[in-house]
Amino acid sequence: PMILPTGSRVMSLRDGQKKMSKSDPSPMTRIEMVDDNDTISKKVMKATSDPMLLPEKVDELEERPEAKNLLNIYSAFSGETIEKVVARFQGSQFYNFKKELAEVVVENMGPVRDEFLRLIADKSYIVKVLNEGRERAVQKSAPVISEAKVIMGLG
Repeated sequence: PMILPTGSRVMSLRDGQKKMSKSDPSPMTRIEMVDDNDTISKKVMKATSDPMLLPEKVDELEERPEAKNLLNIYSAFSGETIEKVVARFQGSQFYNFKKELAEVVVENMGPVRDEFLRLIADKSYIVKVLNEGRERAVQKSAPVISEAKVIMGLG
């Protein structure tokens, strides 16, 4: 799926003003490639929100970083514009929104996770791909290396 500009910088699930990061000591701040569906759902449901209902207008998000973050995540995973997401969920409680957010994240991350796990489990495939890449690199770089050796008087 294409990453939309609104999802180009995903913020922490615990602090809507900090970038989501694997270096954060708490795994609850991020969604990881290998998280199973239940873990993803739990992390989304426990994501920091604010006590107010979801906003009615996009410009209200500037003062509400946690709401903005969660709505942006939904927008990025669903493919809907932030305007459509805000219009769809305006006035909703975060609990109901987070349930739908968890569903859309699981729906999109599940196949990615499954393919990732399949690939890392297939060691022979990884070795094959690495060898093919090495061969292409050698073929492409051989003329340049030969020319460099001649120029330096080594060939």
